[in-house]
Amino acid sequence: MELEILIQKQLKVVKNILNEVKSNEKLDNKEKRKSVELLKQIEEYFKSIMKNFKLFLEGNQMRILTCHNNYQWSRNVFISFVKNIKEKWNNNLESLRLELLNLLYDVRKILVETHNEQVPQHYPEEKIEQYDVNKNKIETLINNYYPFELYNLLKTQLNAIDESSLKPIELESLFDIKGVLEARFGELDKAIDIYEKASDKVPDSFCLNYNLALLLEKKGEMKKAFKYFSKVVSIEAEDPEILLIITRLYYLWDYYSEGLDLIQNVLDMYYEIGIIDDHVVSMRGYPTYGETFANLAVFANFLKKPDLAFNELEKAKKELTDYPFEWLESLLKVFVSNSWTEGLEKIEEEIKQLRKENSPLGYHLTQQALIKAREASSYEEAIKILESVKLTSFDYDWLKDIINLSKAEAANRFDENEEEQKFRKEFLEDQPLLFEPYIVFRFGIDKYQEILKETYQKEQRSVDSGIKIHYFFKS
Repeated sequence: MELEILIQKQLKVVKNILNEVKSNEKLDNKEKRKSVELLKQIEEYFKSIMKNFKLFLEGNQMRILTCHNNYQWSRNVFISFVKNIKEKWNNNLESLRLELLNLLYDVRKILVETHNEQVPQHYPEEKIEQYDVNKNKIETLINNYYPFELYNLLKTQLNAIDESSLKPIELESLFDIKGVLEARFGELDKAIDIYEKASDKVPDSFCLNYNLALLLEKKGEMKKAFKYFSKVVSIEAEDPEILLIITRLYYLWDYYSEGLDLIQNVLDMYYEIGIIDDHVVSMRGYPTYGETFANLAVFANFLKKPDLAFNELEKAKKELTDYPFEWLESLLKVFVSNSWTEGLEKIEEEIKQLRKENSPLGYHLTQQALIKAREASSYEEAIKILESVKLTSFDYDWLKDIINLSKAEAANRFDENEEEQKFRKEFLEDQPLLFEPYIVFRFGIDKYQEILKETYQKEQRSVDSGIKIHYFFKS
């Protein structure tokens, strides 16, 4: 059996790696113990693949999925093993690593082919895509080195490549990963230089233009960044998720008119499909209508054009159905007029109903506390109100950040400077990109977030704050 032969070869390579680790004098005892533990796990996964594949051949078809799971787990543990001792990596270990990787690819190929043969013709979506190492040799290099954090070895491989020999898709990947590697080590100017040169050779690349825009934004060069964000919008004009990510950055830099154009593009998509039911639009990969409308309300309000939001609601009521527009309309009125106390009675009624249903209360209790804290006559009273909210594991985790933000806001209102800095620091550690416009809309935190925007623009900025450039989230 071909698979069994491959597994036996894998086990032999793992044994050789184990011997290399044990004889490596540069590794301390803790590193050796951890390495041995991880290698033993890999051995067990390999043996499990072989055992379950035999059971599959005997007629237990579900065992092929178990094989796939064990394959993926073995690769993940192998990555952990390499990362554990990457600072003391050597040529012998690297040679064995590449040998094992090639065997892993061969095993996966057999597992995928075997699985796909069992998939009924009328369920093609259940087939697993076969990984072609020759389709994009730059991507293959990235997959072989980047997740293992062997960045210098990857750089060496990339620098040896002749650009003229590459296909367009490979050229795009080459520029992208080179820029990412420079950015990862803080060489922003070098990364920007790579992306700017790449934009001439691959002008319509989403990832190259997007990463360049983010790096320019990171440096605070928003005018130049806007040029490339605009290119991204033209390339990905039909992707509402990308449009709202860029909208969020425009919010952070007060590009309200430009942001409104993107929001309108997303709103137009709802009218094209003729429905705004949350479940249906989510299935299509769209943000909910409520989230997009909240963005519109915030941007329009900052431009002192709230009628844009009210007009959108009237249009939606006429052309779209099955949506609680009354809820959005009442929230919009409160947000625009900053009359949050008017909505307090409704929130308290909803809390009573949720208690009867034994449902999570954190969201509504936080809304209630924010409104009451803003009406408090002293700092101590405001903090007491905010600390009275007891969140549970069933509540959104970010509600604690709303409370921290509100504590900082209260400290600011009562000139408690040290307290404000303490709560502000805690908030920014957890929400470095601040809150999205739709959260701003629902909790009325627009005024104080304007103060925090100054900190974001001077110190935070996107690449260090959660919006990662292309390959940062691949590992």
